[in-house]
Amino acid sequence: GSGSGSGSAAATPPVAAAKAPTPAAADGGDDPAIAAGKRVAKALEPCNLRRRAGPELRIAVYVNAKRSNAIRGFVSRQPWMTATHTRCVKRALVGLELGITLRAAGFIEWGLRLRPDQTIVRLRRPKRLPLLR
Repeated sequence: GSGSGSGSAAATPPVAAAKAPTPAAADGGDDPAIAAGKRVAKALEPCNLRRRAGPELRIAVYVNAKRSNAIRGFVSRQPWMTATHTRCVKRALVGLELGITLRAAGFIEWGLRLRPDQTIVRLRRPKRLPLLR
């Protein structure tokens, strides 16, 4: 017999950007979780947390259900951080608009590397945000 292979791999539709980007995705077309992490990093600018080296800062926020604002914020203390740094982080995060809406209230944790010339954001927990569509 003749082998008739189906070309299903070639027929997969291309992944295109959304026609109308959501406010969270408007930040450079990032994943909503990363865009929200960048909002967190921007809110922390007044706290003077940028360092040339060192471990990533672990920042967690408790997010309101079906809204996109942070209720409380937490930071893993680093040896160089003072109580003033910690207070600043907590104040900066309370009420922060994250630009995402979760199905239920819960924690989101990011790892931030705040360098003088760049900000690196990574979602730590949960692995995938339970976003409300």
